[in-house]
Amino acid sequence: MKEKSTFDENVQIKVSVIIPIYNMEKYIEQCISSIINQTLKEIEIICIDDGSTDSSLEILKKFAIRDKRIIIYQQKNSGVAAARNKGIELARGEYLSILDADDFFDKDMLSNSYNSIIKHGSDICVFRVMKFNELDGTTNYLETSTKDFLLPSPDTLEFTPEAVKDRLFSIFTLWAWDKLFKTSFIKKNKILFQNQRTTNDAGFVAIALAMSKQINICNTAFAIHRYNRKDSLSVTREKSWNCFNEAFKFIESRLTKEGLFDKYYHAMQNWVLDFSIWNLITISGIHKEDVFNLIKNEVFIKYQIWKNPKEYFVFPDRYEHSKLIQKYSFAKYLREYHRTEKRNKLINKFKKLNRYIKSNGVIWTAVFCTKKIIKH
Repeated sequence: MKEKSTFDENVQIKVSVIIPIYNMEKYIEQCISSIINQTLKEIEIICIDDGSTDSSLEILKKFAIRDKRIIIYQQKNSGVAAARNKGIELARGEYLSILDADDFFDKDMLSNSYNSIIKHGSDICVFRVMKFNELDGTTNYLETSTKDFLLPSPDTLEFTPEAVKDRLFSIFTLWAWDKLFKTSFIKKNKILFQNQRTTNDAGFVAIALAMSKQINICNTAFAIHRYNRKDSLSVTREKSWNCFNEAFKFIESRLTKEGLFDKYYHAMQNWVLDFSIWNLITISGIHKEDVFNLIKNEVFIKYQIWKNPKEYFVFPDRYEHSKLIQKYSFAKYLREYHRTEKRNKLINKFKKLNRYIKSNGVIWTAVFCTKKIIKH
């Protein structure tokens, strides 16, 4: 059910902001406030209430009374992918900004990214990210959102997907909220979110990247991503432990349909290697072994990971990790992984100590270490 907005139909909408909401009463006010206060005013804010059972809807309605740009669409609980897809269907703006209700955003995010994507004539604009730690309230730059060393050159601001066809899916984290998309490009190509519990945005972003004509980077951190939320879906990935592999299948199917899979097969291999191991390392619970077996017996064989040398991949450390999976049973893998982690931490400590000695000298280093020992 859609609540009609009083937004002036004659105003050109530059950006449609899509925000799926499910039981976000704790965060929604900060998120919506950061959007209605954007310096770009020609926007519509499409809030998809996905059957919330808390006070989220009431909070949204109060905002809608104050700001005529807000449109509220209510649906039965169908998941975040269905909510995002409904938002795309309703969108009337030139560009799409697909945000998460627990994040918040710099006031210049939409104006700067809009001007940037217009300037470069791109289908996708990517901006930088800050991370907000829910546990201690600290904010830091999230370096992994864009991996600069994988760009065509360090000062690259625009490029075609063909220029990075071996690593296209590894340059950016495949989430949607740090990107601006050209609406006509998304709708014409019928690019939609995969309907699954987690990792539902990876397919959307990967397919958009592969089908785009040009991508550009806006070199400012505009999104503040909240993490360490105890109630986040990412914390309970064991309930949907194989979603990462379903995302691989979803992307492969669409790229094959578009005649692009062979072109971006190397990029898929790089991303499959990295993302599979990330899932294995970070998942907890009884399904960790299931993830291990899925990677070892299906995923890495299908994508021929072990038929290539380490130099073939953009993340050589991930390749080294994959060899542990290939060599050991799950129990032995865990032991060897923890042993390797301890060894790497010790090596890093020695490297840090060596850098400190070079910068400060042996005497000051000895004084510093003594103070640390006494303190503990």
